[in-house]
Amino acid sequence: MKKITKILTAVLTAGVTALTAVPFQVSAVEKNSNIVLLGDGVFSGAGLSQNDRSCVEILDSMTDAEIHNFSSDTATTADVLALLDDADVQSSLASADVIIVSVGMQDVFVPYIAEVDTIIQEYRDNGYELEHLTDLFDKYMYDYGIGSLDELDVVASQISGRIATAARSKRNDASANLESIGEKLSAYPNAKVMYVNCFNIMDTLSNVADLTSRRQDAYNVIKRPVGSVLNSDKINLNSAIRNNASNYGSTIIDTFNGFAGMAYEYGYLPVLTPNPSRIGHEWIGLEILSGIAEDENSGVMGTLKMGDVNCDGNIDAADAAKVLVHSANKGGGSVGYFGTYAEKIANVSTAGKTLSEGETDEIDAIDAAFILQYAALQGSGEAPDFAEIVKQSN
Repeated sequence: MKKITKILTAVLTAGVTALTAVPFQVSAVEKNSNIVLLGDGVFSGAGLSQNDRSCVEILDSMTDAEIHNFSSDTATTADVLALLDDADVQSSLASADVIIVSVGMQDVFVPYIAEVDTIIQEYRDNGYELEHLTDLFDKYMYDYGIGSLDELDVVASQISGRIATAARSKRNDASANLESIGEKLSAYPNAKVMYVNCFNIMDTLSNVADLTSRRQDAYNVIKRPVGSVLNSDKINLNSAIRNNASNYGSTIIDTFNGFAGMAYEYGYLPVLTPNPSRIGHEWIGLEILSGIAEDENSGVMGTLKMGDVNCDGNIDAADAAKVLVHSANKGGGSVGYFGTYAEKIANVSTAGKTLSEGETDEIDAIDAAFILQYAALQGSGEAPDFAEIVKQSN
């Protein structure tokens, strides 16, 4: 039987921000467990269209846990830290089996995006119809008064300095807040604690392969500061999360590396926003499931449905298409489409097989073909089985 979680409202002790949980349905798979979500737009679904599924909805569809979602589109590390002093939140945390935190993107990218908007407005004030910052590095740079690649290098350096200063403006406070969050959550030793770390929204342009090497180099100059703020060995947000993992045994959902090379897919580039896209939410949702499933007592791995790579409850052509995109990206030397959990679901050609030590089975067009075959059999009223489909193909 499905049930609706109650709406949970937590008012921060600072008295300035209210975080309200989003109600959703929970399907029966896993019993008597509680998941508490703390954070920002990743968990509130900020920026998604009405028909897009958030990572929370994916998590919901794969577990029977009672999910307490304390999130806000604009929550910062200070907001979440204050939230941990709220009595209702503490009550939920005390009975939590899993606690998942996603915060930090707002601290870095709100001032960063504000500075980018200022730069764009300066170009407009000078008569240039600049829409996105990334347009400066495309073939239309001459339309914005940049007459040569040498000038582009100078512009990139100037912009880099300004946005780096903006991105760093709250870095130290945010890193300290994250470590304080880790310390406070250590008071709940019975819960598995997970962190969704921060990704670089400027990481990769969709047309980067079409740019000349000089233009790519210039673009790299403006994307690096954010990567450094998020993931360098100095004081930064992701290192604070790594410290929490090291000090308290937490698990990290590594969007920084998982989204690398695919920021235009997993985010909204060239539009700058601190929120993941629908595809980014799928990646995060499945990786959260993978992290939970590492605990043999969680019961989540029993929910794994081979072939349903987008976890929408159906095995169909949409799943096969995602497998082909993943295979093409990997074959082209880029990152794949799937994280570790989705790879287990997508690799249907391993069904009924035992791989020997060191043996691998890549996700490719064969897996897509098996998924389409499964969908066709199911559509004709049969009850297909991937192991049997694989066996008959040999």
